[in-house]
Amino acid sequence: MYKYVKQQNGQVNWQWRGWVYKPADRAIVFTVKGWIKIMGTNHFKHTANAGVKIHGDFSDSRNKLGSMKENVWNYIECTGKNTHGDGGHIILIFDSLPEGYEVRYSKFTCLENENMKQ
Repeated sequence: MYKYVKQQNGQVNWQWRGWVYKPADRAIVFTVKGWIKIMGTNHFKHTANAGVKIHGDFSDSRNKLGSMKENVWNYIECTGKNTHGDGGHIILIFDSLPEGYEVRYSKFTCLENENMKQ
């Protein structure tokens, strides 16, 4: 289990956890999945740059995170295309969450879905 506590408001370096990965085959679809616990009020409902971001695209992660229950473990699974966007980052990002906000996460993985090629 990992814990992230937002240290200051605004976009500051290293407010994310994840991978940088750009496989040559652009037809690959990624799946990111894991467990997340939102401590206190769920601010993912009202934020512009927080959630699971796959090569620059939030896909449906903000809707999924925004509907999660607070102070309990929630499972999340998101998919996204291999576009090489955003420098190849596949991340859980916290940029626009308020200062002091705490998120716990566990067992986050990223998989290549060969059978879901676009």
